[in-house]
Amino acid sequence: MRLQDYIRKRRMLLTGAADLLKIDRRHLYDILAGRKFPSKKLIKRIEKFSDGKVTLKDIDPHGIIDLKVCSKCGHKLSLAEKMSVAKRRRKKKDE
Repeated sequence: MRLQDYIRKRRMLLTGAADLLKIDRRHLYDILAGRKFPSKKLIKRIEKFSDGKVTLKDIDPHGIIDLKVCSKCGHKLSLAEKMSVAKRRRKKKDE
């Protein structure tokens, strides 16, 4: 289940969910919009918050969070590059 769907199902405000997750409201908005990835520590808090209904696989179905370096040249990937990889993987999946 997607985090946004879980929050909606529980009829919570995003500000309340952000408080329970101990993060800034803006950060939660960015995660839900796909502009940022949560840390592994935050993912564990999300899983606990949702009683296991929202998992790592729901948050990151393409395995982007674990990407550290470019597979071609070995340089460290920036967030923008990770987002680009995620976009390509989603596009490839839709084809």
